[in-house]
Amino acid sequence: MINKGIVFAPMLTSCIFFMTNVAAQLSEGVIFHSSGTTEKSFKANGKRWLQLVDDSTIEAGLYKLRSGEKDPQPVHNYDEIYYVQHGKAKLLAGDSSFDARAGSLFYVKAGVVHRFFDINKDISVLVLFSKAKPSEKDISAKAYLQEEIERAVSPDTVTWTVFHRCTTLAIGIYHLPKITGGDRTQVHKVDEINVVLKGKGKFSIDGKDVDVKKGDIIYVPKGYGHFFHDLKNDFEVMILFENKSKQAR
Repeated sequence: MINKGIVFAPMLTSCIFFMTNVAAQLSEGVIFHSSGTTEKSFKANGKRWLQLVDDSTIEAGLYKLRSGEKDPQPVHNYDEIYYVQHGKAKLLAGDSSFDARAGSLFYVKAGVVHRFFDINKDISVLVLFSKAKPSEKDISAKAYLQEEIERAVSPDTVTWTVFHRCTTLAIGIYHLPKITGGDRTQVHKVDEINVVLKGKGKFSIDGKDVDVKKGDIIYVPKGYGHFFHDLKNDFEVMILFENKSKQAR
């Protein structure tokens, strides 16, 4: 089910400074990855996997496979989200098979055997793990194709559209039309990862700004006020919220 809504929260003060290099880890735990320097770092790494975030609640990284290559990835202990940045392949997850192409989003439950196959075009995938305790009650896998995601977003209003919600995580698209100029300060009770999908603007925490654009990734620990503003065009960000923090209460 896809859920829509608008969420606003009050201001919280702190002191966090931004840097623009890849994997800039800030003193208060916020991490900013620029898309351009992430790609350079991936090439220098020379491996299929580049880890971007590894916190107690969330792990994230970039995974790439070449056309015709066999996917060697193992079964994982955490629920995960795949977001296909570019390329064309298929994803086998348990007994289900899905088309994997740019703009597609997939959920795979912990312990489910899965792999990419029929890789017809080099594929680049952003992988997000929630380290919350998984539940046997959750479904094994679910696909959300680009067309479905685009249809669910309301172009002229500020919307938060949830695509997948389960025991361990919630993931959705936050849409901000340029005409709004941005959003209000958001404060959340769980950790999150923001992935810019469309547009340019600024991301702010307590008056400290950083320029953001498509492909940039921001990890924000719970409790810190933050918002997007000074939008240059319509802006969309994919946000994953973990639930381990809730389970620990």
